Amino acid sequence: SGKCFQEQGDLGRALGIYATVVEQRAPQLARVRGYAVQFRLACLNDPERSDYLVVVREATDWLTENKTLAATDFGIGILFQRALAQEKMAVAAEDSTARESFVRAAMEDAQAVGRYEGQYREPANTMARRLKAQLGEADAEPKDFETAFERARLLVERISAAQDEYRKMKESPEKQQKQVELNALRGSAGQYLQMALDLRSPDTDAKALGQVRYLLSYVYFAQSRNFDAIIMARHCMAVDRVSDPDSAMMASEIAMAAASNAYREAPASDRSFEIRLIRDVCMDILKWYPQSTRGNEARLRLGKAYIDLQQPLQAVSWFLEVPESDPSYVSARIGAGQAYWTAWVLNASKGGDESTGVTHTPEEVRQWRDEARQLLQAGADLWRKNVGADTKPTDEIVQAEMWLAQINNLDGSFQQMIDRLTTGDAASVLAAVSVPEGTTRPDVGVTSASVAGSIYRLLLRAYVGTQQIDKAMQTMVDVEKTGGQDITVVYTQLGRELQEELERLKSSGETARLSEVRQSFEVFLQKVYEGRDPSNTNQLIWIGETYFGLGSGVGDDVTAAAQYFNRASETYSELLQNSQLDPAMLPTVKLRLAKCRRHQQQYEQALPLLTDILTENPLRIDAQFEAAHLLTDWGAEEKNAERQLQAVQGLNGPDNKLLIWGWASISTRLITRLRETP
Repeated sequence: SGKCFQEQGDLGRALGIYATVVEQRAPQLARVRGYAVQFRLACLNDPERSDYLVVVREATDWLTENKTLAATDFGIGILFQRALAQEKMAVAAEDSTARESFVRAAMEDAQAVGRYEGQYREPANTMARRLKAQLGEADAEPKDFETAFERARLLVERISAAQDEYRKMKESPEKQQKQVELNALRGSAGQYLQMALDLRSPDTDAKALGQVRYLLSYVYFAQSRNFDAIIMARHCMAVDRVSDPDSAMMASEIAMAAASNAYREAPASDRSFEIRLIRDVCMDILKWYPQSTRGNEARLRLGKAYIDLQQPLQAVSWFLEVPESDPSYVSARIGAGQAYWTAWVLNASKGGDESTGVTHTPEEVRQWRDEARQLLQAGADLWRKNVGADTKPTDEIVQAEMWLAQINNLDGSFQQMIDRLTTGDAASVLAAVSVPEGTTRPDVGVTSASVAGSIYRLLLRAYVGTQQIDKAMQTMVDVEKTGGQDITVVYTQLGRELQEELERLKSSGETARLSEVRQSFEVFLQKVYEGRDPSNTNQLIWIGETYFGLGSGVGDDVTAAAQYFNRASETYSELLQNSQLDPAMLPTVKLRLAKCRRHQQQYEQALPLLTDILTENPLRIDAQFEAAHLLTDWGAEEKNAERQLQAVQGLNGPDNKLLIWGWASISTRLITRLRETP
């Protein structure tokens, strides 16, 4: 319908429809969204609208974000619309250099479109010839290296000045115009630099060639062509370090920055190639500039790359190579501590390194934790010594203190943990993660709900360990505030973290410490339960979740697990009888009680709870999983084939329709969902 309105000349309605389609972000709608972008840009290019600036900006954004779709019909159409807009902007440009840049940018886009078969090939080739004629003999393509390099150099100077001007501008249409002009200038500079390389001869000055290669990598980087920038910069580092060491050194900075950008832009679930690329760039820098400041920066980045590659022990040596005289020494100490801590986390439960097949003794693994503590503490303490005790900690220091707190928690050094997180008032770690009342926390950074929640939970754990009930309850309020709308997520997380702590201590053979943790929680929970406020249902949920975490974390200690699950069941049962409980919380509490009943092998009492939940909401997937687990365990315990079959095929409700899906239906539905939303 949008296309119909467009063909009838009703651009307003057409743009409204296209905007609605463009806003749909589902992956399966990528093609439809691409055509909507193309048609929207055509509307904006219409003489009735003449929104050429918007066309160039939106087309550039789309082409940058959808590189894999650039050769599709709609991708070529979007590129053609950008060419048309840039040609119109060249006509309106008052500055001759800007005019030439727009003409060259339009010509480059038109030539690119003309390489593809399809409806745009002929008009694009016609446009390219027309634009080339507009440049005239005076602006004809250079015939030698020197001319091409000089034109590029002048454009790079203009780019530098325009970038400074752009950074000083406030958000406005003028700033958007400046961004488009900058992109055009970069495109023209890149063309001339490539021409210079094509026109080089055996007699071309080697230093000038090095400058061209560096500048081309710089232009590619400014255009967000990260991989092109990396290739050119690494080539410059390798071949120009003797004839033009300055350009080669500056190229190393471009290579590192472009590799880091490529990493950030890659999907979080698929960054292995970019991590290896960073590693390769760092190895190049260390090969050519091992003793330089840039070399130490590479050591830091290389260490981080190995951590990302799940090879933390290889990261340690790179961090430790950074000398004390280097400004990044503190970061290197913290990085080495992080690497040792990561190695401990990855190996504590299995005693081996899957990436290398090497088996480590429990003593070796424990030594990594000790090394991590020493390095993290040394790095954080050195930072405070350098900047003063009254300085607010940086994000890096907050992260280091969080890892250190996790280690102190495992070691039972609770008072030290409390002191390190709270000492310093406004300059404390606790102050660094806090936000004003009513402020929405950001998605990332030390004030995010993720980081702040971890700090608060660690502090709560320390207060439990020192039996400071009042402070624990005060800290619980902060923990709850970082949990968002669903407060049960917070308590579930606390219970899960306790379970993981117990499992790690058990796996690493620290039986004495395991016993201490269990005993401290038992004493603490009993005190909290005895002094509970019946109207504070959140407190009861926390008690129940903590007992559940204890029961899940004691492993094969059947007697202890039964006691913990029994106490959790009693707490959840009390909650269900509490008139103060929010009705919206009823299904969640019933689900937790059903899990306890399953662990207590009280299957007949658990099934009605799950039936109630699923009758109200059959799409509640966590309840469906629990019901399948229940039927599986029930059938195995009683050696009942019918129950085991029900676990697979599901159970009907009173209306004779499938209520409990069973494993088969759960699997089918999940596969369907994954296909719809990969």
